[in-house]
Amino acid sequence: MILIVEDDLHFGVELLEALQRLGIEAQTSGPALPQPEQLRGIDTILLDLAMPDNDGLDWLRHISNFASKPAIIMMSGFGEDVLSTACSAAEELGFELKGALTKPFDATQVKQLLRADTRLTIHGKVLPEDFEALRLAIHDDIVSGNLNVAFQPKVSVEGRAFAGAEALLGGWISSMGPKSPEIIVEAVNADPRLMRDMTWEIFEQSAQACSMWKSARLSGAVSVNVPACVISQPDFICKLDDLRARYVLDARDITLEMTENYVYHASEPILTNLARLRMLGYGLALDDVGQRNSGLVQLALLPVTELKVDMRLLADARTWRKARSILASMSSMARSMDIKITVEGVEQKKDMLLLSLIGADYAQGFLFSRKIPIGELLTIAPLLPTKMSTERH
Repeated sequence: MILIVEDDLHFGVELLEALQRLGIEAQTSGPALPQPEQLRGIDTILLDLAMPDNDGLDWLRHISNFASKPAIIMMSGFGEDVLSTACSAAEELGFELKGALTKPFDATQVKQLLRADTRLTIHGKVLPEDFEALRLAIHDDIVSGNLNVAFQPKVSVEGRAFAGAEALLGGWISSMGPKSPEIIVEAVNADPRLMRDMTWEIFEQSAQACSMWKSARLSGAVSVNVPACVISQPDFICKLDDLRARYVLDARDITLEMTENYVYHASEPILTNLARLRMLGYGLALDDVGQRNSGLVQLALLPVTELKVDMRLLADARTWRKARSILASMSSMARSMDIKITVEGVEQKKDMLLLSLIGADYAQGFLFSRKIPIGELLTIAPLLPTKMSTERH
């Protein structure tokens, strides 16, 4: 059920009727602040930003303390700057933000946002007291070789051809069933030894997968997220070289992904290993670029070969001019530094047009494939150029 919070009665009723014609249950409310029981059964609030007495920001602050918080879609007739800031405030207050709409808009745009998988909020969070059992189950999967690792393909923007894949946790624990990757990582973070074991198991499966697609005459590196507790180890490079040799891979076949947070505060062992990895020919990708804590000036100090733009920036760029300008500037900057740029979260055909216009190198997202087992990846990878060519006509 959607709650439309709008002070313009005429607009609210029109939107309500339009949503109902699309088969969406909805009801309306004025700007008066609600009690918790009034939001019972409400999944999403379509919240107007500018209202007399109590505006959308007042609503956010008021209901942020409720035990159950609906998802939020912000709407406003103000410019994108104000709307963007209000969206950031909603996320800071812990809301799941499904999107933002600038008036006037069509009810079908609301439906699209409701159907979209934001993938930015952790659902079904495991309580801390369950973490020990989860860690034991993860350890068992690592020891038995059953850790669930999947791969999401990366596609060249120009040729739409397979250009490698990122290794991702599949979200399944043998003895427990489905668990979100975010929860798995959160549980393992408290145990550095388990984190190292899990990372090396992911490396093992990733090297094997890359060897398989090279045998199928597909080119492209496998990308693996590497936490600080692993890359800082003195024997990290030796172990990685040994792994690569076992699967007859070149250093350029493996790209190590690192988040901005730990790279920008890296210790001497990490910085030393980064320099040596680049001298050996491994790829280094800076992940989640474009999140709030981004410090791109640090790129001058890091030997990275690839920038991976966070999906939030692309989502903003679909509707907000300034976000598109930032994305274009990042792409131009990357080219001037001989750094490849990959944009994550590509879900719509028009995303590829935008990426072509700004000169991005690679795209990754649900438009091409969800994360899938290596067997499925080997099946779809050769078909990607044909698939994209067909969809463009």
